[in-house]
Amino acid sequence: MNLKNLFGRRIRELRKKAGLTQEELSCKVDVDSKSISRIETGKFLPSLDLLYRLSKVFNVEYHEMLMFEHHKDTIDLRKECVEFLDMLQDEKMQLAYKILKVIAET
Repeated sequence: MNLKNLFGRRIRELRKKAGLTQEELSCKVDVDSKSISRIETGKFLPSLDLLYRLSKVFNVEYHEMLMFEHHKDTIDLRKECVEFLDMLQDEKMQLAYKILKVIAET
């Protein structure tokens, strides 16, 4: 998944969290609703000016709009988790195992 797609997903997530439709968001940031749709589908990256207006509507800092690490696909997440586990010493590996076991059982 590329940066535009990840960013678009993040904007959609923030918009839905704010309880706004694409049309409502477009009115608040003074762009047409097609622009919001193109951003959310990863076809367009907004200007810095539009980023600023979006951050104000969502009441978040700029950097929070770029926090989309949680949208990694399962294969990438699994690979990254294994890499983290490989870095752990025995004691921390035991702790990681216990934490994962609790999460898996809930």
